[in-house]
Order: sequence, then structure tokens, then C-alpha cells
Amino acid sequence: MKNRTVSIAILALIIVSGCKNDNQEISYYTTYVSTSLATKYVFKPGSYWIYENQNNQVDSVTVTDTTRGFNTIPCPHGCPGGVVSRIEFYQMNLLDVTGNIAFNYYFMGNHIKLNGGGEYGQLGQPVFLYGQPVNYSFNGAKVIDKFDSITISGTKYFKITKMQITASLQYQHEFSYDTYLWFADNFGLIKQEINDTINGYQTWNLKRSHILY
Repeated sequence: MKNRTVSIAILALIIVSGCKNDNQEISYYTTYVSTSLATKYVFKPGSYWIYENQNNQVDSVTVTDTTRGFNTIPCPHGCPGGVVSRIEFYQMNLLDVTGNIAFNYYFMGNHIKLNGGGEYGQLGQPVFLYGQPVNYSFNGAKVIDKFDSITISGTKYFKITKMQITASLQYQHEFSYDTYLWFADNFGLIKQEINDTINGYQTWNLKRSHILY
């Protein structure tokens, strides 16, 4: 009976030890947003973009707030104080001024998600997969092309990634139609095409912007 008690005690010690790192530092399990992604796509409040479509209609978007934080995922075995991971995120809150619609871009790892969040960062529809090769896809978002440069409304942009959002494959419903998004380093979204099957195909180009880093 004594030997059995000792064995149980040793087993319990092994289980608890397996849920902790040697220094019991949460940072040991931390994963971060890509430094390059954050540097080139997280903008300060006051940044804005003005877009124009093929019918000369204008829409504008502005950054209202930007926050940085960490989501924590508890140890699945219930060990005291154990943490499997801390996941860094940035949340860039925006306002579509024309439509008075608030939304966010949520940054995790090398992804940007539309209207992300949640206790573990599980919410949001991916819209940009930074640094991934052409044809890479995830939850309805797909990298379909890359350009060294492109000129839109007389302005030349560099390092562009073209994304395709397939409405029927979305993880979280944010798009009513298949949509194409062009993201440029240091500027964000510079072009959008919407395959609107009811009102007709729409193209929105960046006309003017004011970016604060």
C-alpha cells in the first residue's frame, strides 16, 4: 500500500511538471504577430483612406483606435497555473465613415482577420495571409497573385498581394459575394473588386490616403 501511494505521488508530480516550463514563465509559450506584418500594416489612429468606384462614388475609412494584447489558452490538463500559450494580437479598429460602420482588422501570427476577436482570438474572417506563396489558402482566403508594383489613380504602390475571398468558403460570414482584395506594404488595402451578382461588378480604387505609422 505504501509503494502504491508513492507511485501515485510521483505520477502526479510528473503530470504537473509537464504543464509548466522550468522557469514557470508564461513568455516561454508566447507566439507573436509577425514583426514585418505589424510594421507595415498596423497604423495609428487618424490614418485614413479614400476610395472611389467606377461610378465616381466615394467611400472613406479611418483608424479610430489600435490596441495590442495577448490571448491565453489554459493548460488542457488543468494543472495549477499552467499555460500552454500566450498569443499576441493587434486590433486596429476602423470606421467606414460613409456608411457609419465600425469594424476591425485583427492581427495574429501572419494573418489579418476581418472582425476578429474572442477569448482565444478564434473569431474573424481571414482577409490577408502575409508572406504566403501564391495559391496558399486558409478558411476561404487565398493568395492568388503578387506584384512588385502597381499604379492606381496615379499613385505607384510596391509589394502588393492580391487576395481572393470565396464567399461560400468563409469561416465567418463577412462577405456577401466573392471579393478580391489588393494589399500593399505600408498602405494596406489599395483596391477591392466585388463580384456583386445583383447590382453588378464593383471596383473600388484607393484615391487618397494619410498613413500614420
